[in-house]
Amino acid sequence: MSEDPGRVLIRTAVPEGFHLLSESGNVTEIARLVASWAIPRQAADRLTQALRVVSEISPSEDGRTVWALVRLPQSGRVDALLTLDVHVVNASESIDSLEHELKRQAASRGSDIAGRTSERRSTPLGEALLVHDLEFAPARGGSPRTATERAFVALFVGSSLLLSYRLLTQDLAAFDNLPGYLADLVSLTSLEGVVA
Repeated sequence: MSEDPGRVLIRTAVPEGFHLLSESGNVTEIARLVASWAIPRQAADRLTQALRVVSEISPSEDGRTVWALVRLPQSGRVDALLTLDVHVVNASESIDSLEHELKRQAASRGSDIAGRTSERRSTPLGEALLVHDLEFAPARGGSPRTATERAFVALFVGSSLLLSYRLLTQDLAAFDNLPGYLADLVSLTSLEGVVA
């Protein structure tokens, strides 16, 4: 759940296995979450470190909510990261301008991004832009480049609100259809309040 101050309450149905990370690097919260699983010490230490790294990579900013997907806590790893950013749309922003900007960014980054696709979808709340790609990290010291599968949904609600969802994973076998999974999740979003 997220809130646009004074205007609207956003309800997002997050599937089982996703865990809310409410504050960037909150050591107490992460320790409590990991302790709730009663897993071996080595796995707990790896998972604690992974959750800290994930929470630092996606710091909680105004309007951002972050969840980490942990399917098998005993594996000691975070399977995916889900974020929701809430933005007030200004006059120059639209689904068209966003789509144009994303295409420009992909072209300027060259080989760091591969297989980018985008499509528009209608939802009960408004028009959405769904983007899917693979991002490759820079090569380091002769080791293979890691790939991150990414899906984004930008959901324009009315003329003043943008809900921006991101789902990222480095486990390329974690989802059969990452963009479809995220689109289904977004379709469960509901609002309470007035959006202009």
